[in-house]
Amino acid sequence: MAVALLSDKFALLEDKKMKLMKRLLRVATVLGAVGTSLAVGVGDSHAGLGLRIDYGNNGSWETTVQDNGSGDFLSSELGHLLMGDSFGSVTLTVNTGLSKPAIGSATDPQIDLSTVLYAGGATDIRIQLSDTDFNGLAVGFGQLVSIGGTITSLPGSSVTTNIYRDLANAQFGTNSMICSTGPLLPIIFDAFSGGCGSYIGLDDEYSITMETIIHLTGAGVVSYDAHYRLGREGEIDVPEPASMVLLGFGVMGLGAWRRRRRAQQD
Repeated sequence: MAVALLSDKFALLEDKKMKLMKRLLRVATVLGAVGTSLAVGVGDSHAGLGLRIDYGNNGSWETTVQDNGSGDFLSSELGHLLMGDSFGSVTLTVNTGLSKPAIGSATDPQIDLSTVLYAGGATDIRIQLSDTDFNGLAVGFGQLVSIGGTITSLPGSSVTTNIYRDLANAQFGTNSMICSTGPLLPIIFDAFSGGCGSYIGLDDEYSITMETIIHLTGAGVVSYDAHYRLGREGEIDVPEPASMVLLGFGVMGLGAWRRRRRAQQD
């Protein structure tokens, strides 16, 4: 009974997802988002918030959109970026990017990237969201990246999230990686999630670039939200050796108790 209910809920979720994709496609068409006409120059230092897409993951960067620039559907809102595009086997990709002043600040960096993508065949795509002019040292609790979403495609499809800081304060600067989630694959009901953290210090002036790499082995739909922020105490702490030893003794004790109980029952 429970399996049947879960199956019905999953079917309903897939139906809603396809309806959403059709609606987004109509919106993108009306707004003139389809095609590569959105491409503009890549920003340098102090360029602010920008998003770019590399169809094929080969360094070509066919589409680049700047906050409040051509192709940004939220041109009146600082720190909000919304764009839609298509290229090759990618029928539609709709991306939203958030940074300061919408979320976070210059001394409390936060970046959020949400993507919905439909591809008619196998594809590799790289998306970068970047912002400049952050300043101040990071707190001693590190920096964190978290991501969650769904992948509906053939086995082996994955999403990877990387986060970079650039001390030259260059938009899309990737000279120093903070951390990477590695490839994340769907585990159950097409859902995936992951995260990473690091204690790498920042500096007086720097840029942050979030990068997601989508790898589809066949036609499918990908949707996710990735978020970067400074950490809080205890979020990425590694257990001390003494704590690990105590945990090991606890597991051994539990195993011995279960064996003794099984012997008594026999």
